[in-house]
Amino acid sequence: MTNEELMEYAKRVQKNAICQYTNTATGVALLTKSGKVYTGCNIEHSISGLATCAEKVAFAKAISEGESEFEKIAVVGGKRGQEYKSTWIPCMSCIQYMLDFVDDIIVVCYMDSKLVETHLADTMFMKLNVNRKIMMRKHDKDNWSKI
Repeated sequence: MTNEELMEYAKRVQKNAICQYTNTATGVALLTKSGKVYTGCNIEHSISGLATCAEKVAFAKAISEGESEFEKIAVVGGKRGQEYKSTWIPCMSCIQYMLDFVDDIIVVCYMDSKLVETHLADTMFMKLNVNRKIMMRKHDKDNWSKI
């Protein structure tokens, strides 16, 4: 399955996200080594600790169906109505969650409007860099373009 095809699954399921508190919808499509695709979307709850990330939904569905070998996962997210091509990578909690089930997996996501693939471990450093840029932007709006 191509990255574009897998991403289409993620985009379709993103529309099912329950995100009444943050208005941020995430969709994922998890491809197993057997060729099956399991999807997931985020499900928010009035108690934030009870919310469920899309990645956890997809892994739970796959594992509950007996899957244990995974090839890649496509992740898409953003504010409702936002274009799909915004930079979106798994949160640190989901990165750790996935690392409990895989040594490595390819993550397909948008970075600066381009569909890219990277290794799961690398997303941790990407996430830290994105968070650093956001904090810098909040504190130094005039120098955002230099970051």
